[in-house]
Amino acid sequence: KLIGRDGATEFVNTNEYGEEWQVQPYEDMLFLEAREPRFIGCKYPDKKAVASARKLRSTTGFNELAKKACQHLNAIDYALCV
Repeated sequence: KLIGRDGATEFVNTNEYGEEWQVQPYEDMLFLEAREPRFIGCKYPDKKAVASARKLRSTTGFNELAKKACQHLNAIDYALCV
């Protein structure tokens, strides 16, 4: 399950989940030094890059292993996994 910061909200969309857990500018620092990135917003890969990476992975023989390992995931997460 993808649970939000409030401990109750359940997310289906992994992008929304990631945005939920971004460190916000008003939050205390977790480390001794401030360094980038610190709440830069989410940057998503372009679709061509994702398709190219998937094509490469499918030719290496790991595709079948990924399908087995990810079969329990919902459709969106499965597509990202494989």
